Amino acid sequence: MTQGSLPPATAEGTLDASPLAQVLAHAMEKRLAGSIVLGGAGGEPAIATIALHEGWPYKARTNEPHFLGMVLRALGIIDDNKLNASLARFAKERRPHGQILLEMGALTPNDLLRGLRAQLTEQLDGLFALPPSTRFGFYEKLDLLTGWGGPEVAPVDPLAILWPALLRSPPWPQVRTLLARIAPETPMRISPRFDLGRFRFSKKTSELLDLMRMRPLTFAQLPATQLVDETEAKLLVYAMLLTKQMVFVAPDASRSSVPAATPPPDAPRVSPASVFPHARRVSSPDLKRVSSPDLKMESAPPPARPSALPPRASAPPAGVSLTTELAAFRQRIIERVATINDEDYFEALGIPREASIPVAQAAFLALAKVWHPDRLAPQLFDVKDFGVKVFARMNDARATLTSPDLREAYILQLRRGVRPDRTAAPQETNAALEFQKAETFLRKRAYDLAAEHCRRAREAEPANADYVALLTWIAVEREGTGLVPENVHDHIEALGLALKLNDRCERAYFYRAQLFKRLNLPQKAYQDFKMVEEINPKNIDAARETHLYKKRTT
Repeated sequence: MTQGSLPPATAEGTLDASPLAQVLAHAMEKRLAGSIVLGGAGGEPAIATIALHEGWPYKARTNEPHFLGMVLRALGIIDDNKLNASLARFAKERRPHGQILLEMGALTPNDLLRGLRAQLTEQLDGLFALPPSTRFGFYEKLDLLTGWGGPEVAPVDPLAILWPALLRSPPWPQVRTLLARIAPETPMRISPRFDLGRFRFSKKTSELLDLMRMRPLTFAQLPATQLVDETEAKLLVYAMLLTKQMVFVAPDASRSSVPAATPPPDAPRVSPASVFPHARRVSSPDLKRVSSPDLKMESAPPPARPSALPPRASAPPAGVSLTTELAAFRQRIIERVATINDEDYFEALGIPREASIPVAQAAFLALAKVWHPDRLAPQLFDVKDFGVKVFARMNDARATLTSPDLREAYILQLRRGVRPDRTAAPQETNAALEFQKAETFLRKRAYDLAAEHCRRAREAEPANADYVALLTWIAVEREGTGLVPENVHDHIEALGLALKLNDRCERAYFYRAQLFKRLNLPQKAYQDFKMVEEINPKNIDAARETHLYKKRTT
């Protein structure tokens, strides 16, 4: 069905003004019933249709296939024999695959609901990467998926979808706009009634939120806990405000005066046999005017947004005692992060432009002994993120100057007076869009363009682990069959850096597992594939790899 054949939408907009996370959070809060159509403008087929009941998605149809049989196989509910036998019947009968599996006795009704829920989660996860220009329309109390799939429905908690999707596809323009409205000194607190289990948080993120239940923290204090980095802190505050789990405290208010946030609604009760006949009436949402959550702040209007760089002279946090050496290195970090992006890659490694590839590699290894995040003293926690940015820049320089093709192209551009590593100022770059372009060009094997766009994303968001991981993988793909073991180890180290930025980076674990396979280290590969499964149970490739490993070792 195209949007041209539908009645007028109750509400409509574009994802650049109202990201999908915001639309789903709004639907959950208002307990909406109806359908969301993504894309489909100008008579074109819709990209996706999502059916809602009481604010929870319970069915979706997308252009990107997510086969139920493969999902059930990845979950270990059915094996290859049952999958193949059911697919043979499906090809002949063209009936819902789940119904065929039930008739075969290959699974129970509860197994089917579990698989449908995992399939729906996988479908929705993929939609968060749609271009910001994608249009959407909401059709109140209109079921556009009647007759699609089987009679069973398995609603998915929107909160379980939002956090992993925000980490993978952050809507940075909206995040920055929202955070700019929060005064840096404003303490924030999480409602004691907030159910952490509904989100798929990492252990460290959960620990931070538990801490914020007990006492308010300002935004600057979140990374200082060393439980999250600055990037995750921004997304966490955005997610908590989006779902109305964050409350603000006047800087001079006592803890007892903290108001309680409104808890999320309970799980809707959906009857598999009949959904919309029992849907309660809701008022029409005004998504046209949804741009950011309302903030009720007791503090004065926030000042101009501060610079991302630290002041050239600043004292360590109160209570932190540094030796003379650590104090000097702390100041060196502050000065280095302020200048390294203005240096070309040769200057970043401290070598002349005529230096050979072995010299560039040796220079990087020497710098890594000083600048690698693992080597930073714990007392320097307040400047750790700046140290990570410095090392990330050095790692980018190594990746370019130790690859013959990249190095030759880079030197040619320098001779022409062009800095290919400084294509745009970070604040002017839409990192998420550049990242999407990089993925597209990588699929087309246009490695130079993929690296260029990924590097732009990386420059704009240097602490984003996905950008670090993809840039590394582009280099791996470029080298292809010519990839030598020495370079494999370098790429593994680069992916380790990504995991230092985010220890739940699915992409980094997955890429590293493939590199371990190339080095014939199946146990290490298995451990990383297993981590991918833990982070994202719907990753079928990782599930297949862990299954094969278990078969070979038992």
